[in-house]
Amino acid sequence: MKQREGIEYIDGVAEDTSLPDQSIDLIVAANAYHRFNPEAAIKEFARILKPQGWLAIFSYYDDHNFFRDTMLVCNIAQYNERLAATRHQEPATYFYGDSAPHRFLFRQEHYETWDEYWGAVVSGMEAPDESEDWFEIFQEAHKQRFNKIASNGQITVRYSTEVWLGQPKYG
Repeated sequence: MKQREGIEYIDGVAEDTSLPDQSIDLIVAANAYHRFNPEAAIKEFARILKPQGWLAIFSYYDDHNFFRDTMLVCNIAQYNERLAATRHQEPATYFYGDSAPHRFLFRQEHYETWDEYWGAVVSGMEAPDESEDWFEIFQEAHKQRFNKIASNGQITVRYSTEVWLGQPKYG
């Protein structure tokens, strides 16, 4: 990552940031909260946030079922096991404790070629790499899906960016 002047970079995870107690005004989690260990992350958030600190969670809101269908396109046991192992089921609001965060939706629409779609699919940590025996089955299932919904070599991807913003209250 390119270093920028005036910014301190640290190596940490949501559950163990190494930041000082009550030192943070705003925590931002972008499309990652579903991978946190919920209880450990909440404990760390409570520790590092200043008393009037804020939490912002950015995520995808799948209002057109595009992402759901992308994950369900191939019912391969190895893929389903990875999905289950890397995601908890808590909603974003769980990380706010006893407070009620504000929710904002920003509608998105863009177009992708096969290469763009496939690049997004295989960039997910659950996707197989080329050395795994189920890679070709996974790829073929996605090719079939892409070709079914494509027009002139492109698909339309519709979803919303969901933003939760609030001051967590942990009891």
